[in-house]
Amino acid sequence: MEIMNEGLDIIDNADDFYWEVNFCYHYPTFGRFVQGFVFDIVQQYDSSYDASEVGEFIDDHLGYETFVNILLDTHGDKIKNFYNKRTQDC
Repeated sequence: MEIMNEGLDIIDNADDFYWEVNFCYHYPTFGRFVQGFVFDIVQQYDSSYDASEVGEFIDDHLGYETFVNILLDTHGDKIKNFYNKRTQDC
């Protein structure tokens, strides 16, 4: 799924996406971060590919939990490492 690469792009360019975000406050748990991260992925994909219905597709056809499971199965280590690095001083 091409949309999964948006997550890696966000992590690779984290300073552009999360430059003022206080991770300790906004994302106190990994689960909370994943919720926000999925939202960011959908928004980035929508703006990059003018695919405004991708969020509806995830919710209505694929399912949010299935999407999260695929995302974490595909890029979970990198996502977890990114989150742990950003929250190491909390």
